[in-house]
Amino acid sequence: MGCSRFNMDRSEYPERYFEYVALRIAPEVEDEWTLREVRLLLQMTTDPPAPTDYYRMSFLLWLMGGRSFPGLLDDVLVCAKTVGERLGHSESLRMAEGIIGRGQLGLGSGLIETCRSARRLDLATSFALLARHLLDERVPWLNPETEEHRLKAVTRLEATQRFCGIWFDGSGGR
Repeated sequence: MGCSRFNMDRSEYPERYFEYVALRIAPEVEDEWTLREVRLLLQMTTDPPAPTDYYRMSFLLWLMGGRSFPGLLDDVLVCAKTVGERLGHSESLRMAEGIIGRGQLGLGSGLIETCRSARRLDLATSFALLARHLLDERVPWLNPETEEHRLKAVTRLEATQRFCGIWFDGSGGR
């Protein structure tokens, strides 16, 4: 059910959640399972391009939010850049949101904050630049609702950058 207790609890089989909790599986084992899933998704998404790459990347970004598996953040960045170049408007917007994070600022829901927490400001900056590229205003967005959604994501990106101490203009945040 997607490496998530949340997904178990909200699925059409809520009893599965209680059955799973009753197994008392150690968090370390759950992390190992998630790491295995992340590696598999990285491998599948870096194979020759496929129509499912966006969905794999989306799931990968969701799994990585708040988790800084050693050595994998660099691979996720490479994969995200590769897949990001092949996306349409709405997929670019959603992928940028996955990189930025959809949860409360400061709780590490996106990869920018995850990299900051892992003391990888270089990667946090690279993910922020990728998100900015995916949200590029020069791209003709399809409709006013999508443009409004994009502007909200840009605002969220700017807030995340301030929180993480990332500035592209050399101002140091002044």
